[in-house]
Amino acid sequence: MGAARQGKRKSRWREGALFLMKKNPIEMAKYLASLKDGNKTNAEIAALVDLSPSQISRYLQLLTLPEEIQAHVAAGSLPVTQPKRALKRRESTLRYSALSETHWAIINELSRVVFATQTQLADYLDRSVSVARHAINELVDARFLEAHREIRPYVYRLSSHGATITGTTKPRHWMSANAIHQRILRNTIELELRNKHPDARFVERRQCWKQGLFPSIGEHLLNRTIDGKTERSLVLIDDYMMAPNRIAHCLHRHHDKEKSVSAGTLVLRWTDVVSRVLVCCTDEKHAGLHEQFVQNNQDELSKPVIVTHVPPLWELL
Repeated sequence: MGAARQGKRKSRWREGALFLMKKNPIEMAKYLASLKDGNKTNAEIAALVDLSPSQISRYLQLLTLPEEIQAHVAAGSLPVTQPKRALKRRESTLRYSALSETHWAIINELSRVVFATQTQLADYLDRSVSVARHAINELVDARFLEAHREIRPYVYRLSSHGATITGTTKPRHWMSANAIHQRILRNTIELELRNKHPDARFVERRQCWKQGLFPSIGEHLLNRTIDGKTERSLVLIDDYMMAPNRIAHCLHRHHDKEKSVSAGTLVLRWTDVVSRVLVCCTDEKHAGLHEQFVQNNQDELSKPVIVTHVPPLWELL
């Protein structure tokens, strides 16, 4: 009876191990580690699960790897055997000299917009999402890009390596979730405007500073060509339930000309440099309050104001 029970126990262990092997190498490694904690040698464990002692060692070594590499092994993107070497080999296949036109287009676009989703990068590049996704994943694996994985859809930015080859500076830390959402909302608005005005482009904040304009949160300067003339518009992105009277305040407030990056000799109010205002609100009901304010305060605003609803782009995980 003892031998029969032992045979059944071995069979159960063997079946459980084979099931885990099919599902996930890291889970298999954890299963083997649990047997190891029972004071069994690698040879004894190997006899139980129909693996060689060297295979047991290989699986157990997976648990000593960084979590990032373990995640790749679990997902099947790195092999169980020498995953570190495989990762280095993959990184070496996509070096600076091997970057394709699509790789460069993604890197250059991110150097301008700072943050973007896969879909936005595909739209900027006029590529399919599958082509953009493949190139983005290659750039992430090669450490040219970084992904923010606490946001869905994932948001990407240049890594230190990617910033270096474009001559830009990468912030040490990620911006707040609200600041990132502002950035990717701005991408969506810019892409939508390009359907009618292909040259529509937001002016970077540093360029605004040099002109004596200092945007507050949610304020963005947009250039586009309408009827053959360059028009400058103030875009207010309201994803924080802005009070409607802030529209007038944003237009007429005086900017601080004492900022060190500005000479302080140019016009320092939005109303003096823009032809119209576009208010983009992520809350549909709140957008209605903005529309009502605009209708009742045309004289105070002094500029055409268009209010539109833009759905929020992501949720925190």
